Formats: sequence, structure tokens, C-alpha cells
Amino acid sequence: MIKYFHPLSRLLRHKNSYLKRNLPPQIQQCLSYDFSDRDITLESASLLVLDIETTGLDSDQDQILSIGWVEVNDLMIDLESCQHLYISDATGINDESVVINHITPDQLKSGISLDDALSLLLHHMQGKVVVAHGCVVEKAFLDKFVQEKYQLPSLPIVWLDTLAIEKSFARLRGAAAVTDYRLGSVRNRYGLPEYSAHDALTDAVACAELLLVQIERYFLNEERRLYSFYSLAHDISQ
Repeated sequence: MIKYFHPLSRLLRHKNSYLKRNLPPQIQQCLSYDFSDRDITLESASLLVLDIETTGLDSDQDQILSIGWVEVNDLMIDLESCQHLYISDATGINDESVVINHITPDQLKSGISLDDALSLLLHHMQGKVVVAHGCVVEKAFLDKFVQEKYQLPSLPIVWLDTLAIEKSFARLRGAAAVTDYRLGSVRNRYGLPEYSAHDALTDAVACAELLLVQIERYFLNEERRLYSFYSLAHDISQ
């Protein structure tokens, strides 16, 4: 009974139902993961760590400026897999967004279309666990793209959110006073080096490093099962 209500079990049931739709090949391939085995380890799962820089947090009004990602395989960051894409058809850039994101109009002009960028992202997400720090933003913009291009609801992707994981750690140790969960602040509490923020690829790598530290802290010498870590990220107690 507990297994049935586990958040990953619920997601897998949703995926199986989702796949009964008449899906385009790209979406079918994106959902080709198989994490039904409770004993599957994080070492054996391929992870894609993602960051999306936008003009704001509202996926209905704001635009994607850049996307960065890096893969983690066998719990090692594969820097050769790094991708950093600027979106050429983004029009919402202004003086404020330049200050925040450090992205100039010239960088956008040298980029690729949003359609091409997110199609490429979906291709690289194939069979992977997707990781982000505060994944609600990445998820919202990706869902918006899928809805507009394919007329499909939210994809049943296996997300790991390092921000949610850190909040779970705080609850477990009773650290209610912690209020700053920004990526740089959390990294600083772990003694990780300071990186420039709001660069999609740099933030993706920074998130990947944080994830590995969180995994090491949570499991210590135990077997690192995806099933257990996913429940932490999705607060199985709620």
C-alpha cells in the first residue's frame, strides 16, 4: 500500500496513462525512462541538470532567454555534455533583465529559436531524471511550450529539485530559522565555491555539484536509491 502511494509510483502510473495518448515521437522518446524498479540506484540513473534564465517567473507573460544543462552519469558531472543555448527570438530583454541575467541583445541574436532550443532539450531529456534548483520555473516554461506546440498537458517527467531537497533537510534537523534557499546561499552553507549567478550553464553546473553533496549527505554509506531520494524531494509525508 505504501509503495502504491509513493510519489514516484504515482508519477509512473501517470506516465503509463499519458503514453496511451496519440503522442508525437519526440514526446514518446522523452518519456522513455523506466524507473519502476525500487532498487534502481542514482549511480545507474542518468541525470540531466537544467537551468533556464527568463525575463520573469510568469510563463504566460515572460520569455526564456537562455538554457543550460549538464549531464551527471555514475554520480560524476560530465562536462563534455554541457550545453548553453541563447534564444534568438526572445524580445523581452530590457535594461533590468540585462543587469540580472547579464545577457545582451547581441548574444541573443547569435542564438537559436525557442522551438529549436526546447526541442533539443527534450531530445537530451530522453530516459533521464531531470534536476533543477527550484524546478517550478523550469517546469512551468517547459509545460507552456509542450502545451502550445503539442496541445498536451504537463509532461510526467521525473524531477529532482535541490531546493526542495534542502528544505526537507531543514525540516529533518528542525532548522526552521533557515529562510534563504537561493542556490548560491545553499552552496555557501556546504562550503562550495562561489560562482557568478544567473548564467544558465554555470547555474546548471553549480546545481549538479550541490546535488552530489546532498546525495552524499543523505545516504552516507547506504545504497543510493532513486526511490528514496525522490520521496525526499517530493515530501512523501504530505
